[in-house]
Amino acid sequence: MAPNLGTQGASAMASAASQYRPPIAALAIAGYGSVLGSVFPVMAVISGADISGGLSVSSDSGALVVTMQNVGAVAGILGLPVFAAGIGRGRAMALAGFGFTLASVACALAPTLGWMLVARFFHGVFGGALPFMFMLLVMTSLRRGHDQFEGISLFAASTTLFFGLAASLGGLLVDHFGWRWLFWAQALAALPYCLAATCVLTAEKGRPELLRTADWASYILLS
Repeated sequence: MAPNLGTQGASAMASAASQYRPPIAALAIAGYGSVLGSVFPVMAVISGADISGGLSVSSDSGALVVTMQNVGAVAGILGLPVFAAGIGRGRAMALAGFGFTLASVACALAPTLGWMLVARFFHGVFGGALPFMFMLLVMTSLRRGHDQFEGISLFAASTTLFFGLAASLGGLLVDHFGWRWLFWAQALAALPYCLAATCVLTAEKGRPELLRTADWASYILLS
């Protein structure tokens, strides 16, 4: 009997291994989104003086633009796991991408500081969700102790290695096209992410009831 049980256990493990299919396409798209959500906020922070001047406000008032983005990023990170579980990870990716694109357009069109502050809050919400979405996929899709280690390494690379690009890219855009192109560029760069995200993990429908039972009041308080 013992040999039979051992054979059955080995067969089950082999079957599970053969069925293991990491969502490579979704991970690649999420990795691109992680770069977007890491580089572009830094670019806008570095160019804060140009944004303040463009809106005709003082540097102190312009600093609120960065603050609102940071507050929004915290809110996005806190809320993303619930949304991903409630609507499915693929839909959560698409939602973050389209939200980031629309918020970028709103920032680019901002005529006043008040408009910009609201737009930057939502820019932070969806921008903060983009890198975290990559980490969420790594932790929920890859095997612990094997592929997961490589996935975490790629996540770390996507959120750190491209920081040096932010200053050069921001300066290039402001010098040649004006400060509003700091945000138009983000909207354009996010479009491929949006389109690709709608094509991955489409079988996941999520559990909508989780959206109703989540402790949203605590999430808002933490934000």
